[in-house]
Amino acid sequence: MLRLRKKKNRLLALDLGPSALKMILADPRGKSPLVEDILYREYSRPLPHLHDPEIEKFFAEELRQIMAAYLDRDLPVALPLPTQLVSRQDLQLPEMADKDLEQAIYWALKEKMEQSPDIFQRDHLVLGKVSEGGRQLLAVRVYLAKQDDVLRIESLFDGLGLRVQYLEPEEIVLTSTWQLCFPDTGSENSLVVNIGGLGTTILIISGGLPVITRRVAVSPRAWAASLALHRNLDEELARQLLREHGLSFYRHRFDKLAEGKLQEEIFTALEADMQQLALEIHRTIDYFQSTMHRGKVKHILLAGGGSQLPDLDFYLADTLEIPCDIFDPLESLDFSAFKGDPEQLASCRQHGARFAVAAGLARRD
Repeated sequence: MLRLRKKKNRLLALDLGPSALKMILADPRGKSPLVEDILYREYSRPLPHLHDPEIEKFFAEELRQIMAAYLDRDLPVALPLPTQLVSRQDLQLPEMADKDLEQAIYWALKEKMEQSPDIFQRDHLVLGKVSEGGRQLLAVRVYLAKQDDVLRIESLFDGLGLRVQYLEPEEIVLTSTWQLCFPDTGSENSLVVNIGGLGTTILIISGGLPVITRRVAVSPRAWAASLALHRNLDEELARQLLREHGLSFYRHRFDKLAEGKLQEEIFTALEADMQQLALEIHRTIDYFQSTMHRGKVKHILLAGGGSQLPDLDFYLADTLEIPCDIFDPLESLDFSAFKGDPEQLASCRQHGARFAVAAGLARRD
C-alpha cells in the first residue's frame, strides 16, 4: 500500500457503494485528473441498510481496514450524497439573482426552511434563463438534505481523521463524469443509466446539464434473486452464472448452434427484469422528448456494476433502437503519475464502469 504524505491539491474521491468501495487519489486540476493511486475493494460482509444505526460502525471498520495508509486529516475527501438522502427544489428567480445567487436561494426557500429546520441546502445548479410574461427569470435547481444525515457522514470521517470537503448529489457527479469523458458533446442529449447494487439512477443530460433524474428499483441483486428462484440455486452461484453468461442467449437467439439450454434458462429468468429496465428507460426518454422539446436522446451509456452483465448493452440497443455503450470513465483519467500496486490498477481497469461516481468526484476542482 502506498504511504502518503501531505501534499497540496490532492483529493481523495470515494464512492461507498452497496457492495464495494471505489477510491481515486488524484490531483484534479488538469483537464484529465492526474491519478496517483486507485483502489477497488469488495466489502468483507453485507452492507447494513442505509438508515440502520449499525451502518456507521460498518463503514468505520471497513474504512479503517482498507484505507489505513490514507487516514490523514490533511487529505480532503470528495463523497457523493446517496440519492435517497437528497430532495430537489426547482426555483425561478429574478434574473438579477445571479449577482448573489446564494442569498436569493436562501430567501426563496426561507419559508420552507422554517417549516423544516432540519433541511438545508447542499448544492445548486443553474439550469439557464427563461422568459415568463415578458420577465427574464433564472431557473435554478436546489439540492436539499437533512442536516442529521450529513452530520452523520461528516462525524464518521472525522473520527477516522479524514475531512469530508465535498458532499455532492449523485446526478451532478455523474454529469461531471460525462463531461470528462465526452467534452465535445455538450449540446447533445445523452442518457446515463447507473446500475448499482441496490437500485438504478436514470439520468438525462442535455446541454451539459442533468435535466431529468429518476431512481428505479432495478439492481443486480434483484437479477440474481430472480435467477436463484427460477433455477433453485443459492444467490452466489446465480451471480456467477450471470457474470459468465448474462444475456448471451438474446444476442444469439437466432443461432441455435451457438447457445445451449443453460443460457436460455438464464435469459428466461431475467426477461421480466430486463423488460422492466427497458420500460423505465423508455418512459424517461418519452417524458423528456414530449415535454422538454430539446430533441431526441441519441445515446445511452451504462455505468455501475450492473452494466457489466454480458450483452446488456446489446439487449437495450436492440430493444430501444438507440445506440448503447458501456461507460468506462477510467479511460479518460491520466495514470502517468500512478505509484500504486500495478495489480490493483489492473483489477480496477476490469471494473472501470463501477468508477463513474468516483471519477466525477476526482474531477472536482
